[in-house]
Amino acid sequence: MRRGPKGLSERAAPAPKPKKPSRVEELPVGPLQNDELHAICLPRKHLEVWLETNSFAKVVVGTLVRCSQLINSQRTFYAAYVLAVKRMPRPYKLGAKHVDMALQVRTATGNRLIGLDALSNEPCTETELNKFKVPLDEETVRRKIHSLQVAMQNEAGLFAEEELRRRMEQDERLREKREEEARAKAAVEEERERKERERDEVRRRAAANKKEDAGEAWWLQYQNKAGDKQREIAKLKARLLRFKKIAEGSTAEGERENALRLAEQAEAKLMQLEEQDQEEEA
Repeated sequence: MRRGPKGLSERAAPAPKPKKPSRVEELPVGPLQNDELHAICLPRKHLEVWLETNSFAKVVVGTLVRCSQLINSQRTFYAAYVLAVKRMPRPYKLGAKHVDMALQVRTATGNRLIGLDALSNEPCTETELNKFKVPLDEETVRRKIHSLQVAMQNEAGLFAEEELRRRMEQDERLREKREEEARAKAAVEEERERKERERDEVRRRAAANKKEDAGEAWWLQYQNKAGDKQREIAKLKARLLRFKKIAEGSTAEGERENALRLAEQAEAKLMQLEEQDQEEEA
C-alpha cells in the first residue's frame, strides 16, 4: 500500500472510533437547602470509621459536624463546617483508644479547633442548621455530596463491619442490663424471703413466750384469802423456776449472775413463807 497510489493506505486503514463526549455532571443551582446540608453532615461514629483509613482528611474536609459545648452547666449543640484536619499537642481518649486528630472548623462566631470526642452521633437539627450562618459555595457543597456518596460506596465493607460491631456492643449492653435486672429482682426476692422468715420467727417466739408465760403464771389460780399464803408461795415458786431457767440458758455473765441472785432471793423468801405456813398449821 505504501508503494501504491497516493492515499491508498489512508483509505485501507480502519476508521478511528468516535470519542464519547465526556459526561458533564449536572448540579442543581440556587441557594443551598437544609436537605443538602444534611447530606454532608457526618456523625462521630462515621468519623471513627474513616479515622482508620488513609482518606480521612480527604473525606472529612468540606463536611458538616455537630459539636457540643457547655454553657452555664448546660450542654448545647451547634453545626460547624470542617476546614482542615489538625493534630492536637497531646493525644486524648476517644472510646477505647487514644488519638491526636482534631478538626479545624468554621462556625458563625469564627474558627476553632475541635476534638472528635466533642462531636455528636446525632445529625444536626433543623434549628441548628437555621442558625448556621457560615457562607458556603453552592457548587463546592454539591460536589462534596457526590464525592461523599462515592467514598461511602467504596468503603461499604468498613461500615458494615462497624455496624456489626455496634450491634454486638448494643446486644452486650442489653444482656448486661437484663442480668443486672435479674440480679436486682433476685436480691429483692431474697430480702422478702428473709423478712418473711424473720416475721415467722418473731411469731413463733411470741407464741412460745405466751405459752411459757401462761405456764409460769399457774399461781394465778390461787385466790387471795385472809391469812392464806398459798398464792404468794405459788408465785415465788414460779419466779424461782423462771430465774433458774434464765441462769441456765444465758450466755451473758452479768445476766446469769443477776438471775442467780434473784433466784436466791426468791428461794429465801419462799422458804420463809413455807416455814410460816407450817407454823400456822401447827
